[in-house]
Amino acid sequence: MDIGFWEIALVAVAGLIVLGPERLVETVRIGRRLYHMLQHQFRDLQTQVRAELRDEQEKQGETRQQAVRSALGTPPPSAPEASEAPKSTDPPPTLETPSTSRDDPPHS
Repeated sequence: MDIGFWEIALVAVAGLIVLGPERLVETVRIGRRLYHMLQHQFRDLQTQVRAELRDEQEKQGETRQQAVRSALGTPPPSAPEASEAPKSTDPPPTLETPSTSRDDPPHS
């Protein structure tokens, strides 16, 4: 909101005239509590909506994966069984060839 000094001053003077000095202070306190309570409730609502949207997106992602699998005819991935040995993460061995062989004559 774009509220300037003069708007706040006008509301304060009007409140002072209508409510009086004692009731104005108590009304401001109640207003602040109400404002903070609404702010807290709004944050909770945002958190709940975001969680619901995230859950819905995850469900849609799973549904899409299942649709692709069924279209391709591939079974869903299964968890590895306990009897299976874990796969090695080492890279496959490579054949190293020396740059020069002992049998090759030296270059002249």
